[in-house]
Amino acid sequence: MKARILLTAFVTLALSLAAGAKTKLYVFLDTEDYTSERANDAIVTMANVLAEEGISAHFDIVGYLAERLIRSDRRDVLEALKPHSVGLQTYRHSFHPNLTELGDLADYDEAYRRIMQEERMAKGMVEAFTGRDGVDSSVQPGSGSSYVGMYVYRDLGITVSGGIMALYSDDPRGMYWYCGQLQVPYYQKFSLEHFMKERTADEEDEKPCLDELAKRDAAILYMHPNKLIFPVYWDALNYDGGNLVKWGEWKVGAERPKAEQEKYLADLRAFLRRVKADGRFEFADIRDLIRAVKPRVAIRRADLPAIRK
Repeated sequence: MKARILLTAFVTLALSLAAGAKTKLYVFLDTEDYTSERANDAIVTMANVLAEEGISAHFDIVGYLAERLIRSDRRDVLEALKPHSVGLQTYRHSFHPNLTELGDLADYDEAYRRIMQEERMAKGMVEAFTGRDGVDSSVQPGSGSSYVGMYVYRDLGITVSGGIMALYSDDPRGMYWYCGQLQVPYYQKFSLEHFMKERTADEEDEKPCLDELAKRDAAILYMHPNKLIFPVYWDALNYDGGNLVKWGEWKVGAERPKAEQEKYLADLRAFLRRVKADGRFEFADIRDLIRAVKPRVAIRRADLPAIRK
């Protein structure tokens, strides 16, 4: 049987990670709010702040948001994203039917077809807005995930799967292969929203989280740019449990006071500088991780003894 494996890629990746003792930290920003132009201002601010701190972050953009950014001619967003990598976070995120619902069929082929139809369009929108050939990762929304979607993203040429819905593992590498993608889960005990006034109750303090992260080879720290301006999630207002509003007639939450936004950015900068000064860590670019992955190769009968060993 002709099988495909990632043995060469995995060995190469493991060796590259083991060569340095520092934990590689990737910064991911779930860039998803297509209900407000003000949320787009937050993309610019966060992209510029991270670039000023010397961090090449990763912006996972919802396909429909990219479409709106094209229509509204937000060249300032495009310019701010230039130092950073970009990924895909489905076509319409929490809008129903979401990714889980699209793939919730007994017929795998039909589920694959439905998801591919939307996600190929989403990828095309992100590419059209950014002017880039391809995207660097896929992120499935916390409100909806699909294993069928992982195979769709694999077949769209997307190597890395990140996010809350990337399957979690206690593997100290902090990443592993599943459904043809390199799964790199978000670290959920501590996010870059930690310094916001409405910090979630399940988040742990900074020091023990950093001590735990220092034991891993790699980890993702994440945030949502729109949270800089809006304390309440956009999809909680519009799509929590169903399509609560007519498409295009979205509810927009109250904005965070300007002083609170400025305090968050100051606290975030201070945290990033503390981590950069901590010899256990280095901020990394997800594109370097992708470049370390070698092409898949076919298993030969002669390879089996080495694989078993």
